[in-house]
Amino acid sequence: TYNLTVTNTTNGCTATASVTVDQDNTPPDADIAPPLQIDCNNSTVQIDAGGSTFIPPSTFAWSPTNGIVSGGNTLNPVVNGPGTYTLTITQSNGCTDVASVTISQNTTPPTAVAVAPNPISCTNPTITINGNGSSTGPNFTYQWTANPGNIVSGDQTLNPTVDIAGTYTVLVTNTATGCTKTATVTVGG
Repeated sequence: TYNLTVTNTTNGCTATASVTVDQDNTPPDADIAPPLQIDCNNSTVQIDAGGSTFIPPSTFAWSPTNGIVSGGNTLNPVVNGPGTYTLTITQSNGCTDVASVTISQNTTPPTAVAVAPNPISCTNPTITINGNGSSTGPNFTYQWTANPGNIVSGDQTLNPTVDIAGTYTVLVTNTATGCTKTATVTVGG
C-alpha cells in the first residue's frame, strides 16, 4: 500500500490518498511424468504433463513440433518419434516455466534361429530342431508352427521335437517391446 500526502505550504492544509498495488508474479510449474518408450507395442506415446500447476488462462507450447502428431498445444501431446520434448507454460501474467522429457525408442527385433540336424528316417523317427542362437531371457517367448509337419513336444521352447518331415517356423517375441522375428527350417524325411 502506497500513501501520497499533498501539503499546501501556504496554508498548511494536507490531503492524503492511498493505493494498493497487487503483485502477480507467481510462476507456473511444468511437471512431466516419466514416459513410455516407443516400441513395437506402442508406435505412438502420450506425454503426460497433467501434474503441472498454472493459473488460467495459460498457453502450452511444445518443441520441437516434428514428432508431435496431436495435442501440440495441450498438456498431453501424442508423439511418434524419439527425442527430447520441451514444454513451455506461459501464464497471462507473463510468468513461464519449462520442463523437458526424453522419449526413447526400441523397435529392434529379437534374433530367431532354426536348424534341423538330421532328416527324419527309420533310425531317427523323431528329431529335435535346434533353436539355439535365438534371443533368450525372461522377456522372450517362442511359438513353433508346422506347415506341413507335426510337433510332438516343445512347441513353446527353443528345441521342439518333431516326427514328420515338413516346414517348421519359430516366432520369437520380445514381450517387453512387442517386437517379433521368425525363422523357418525344412525338415527332410
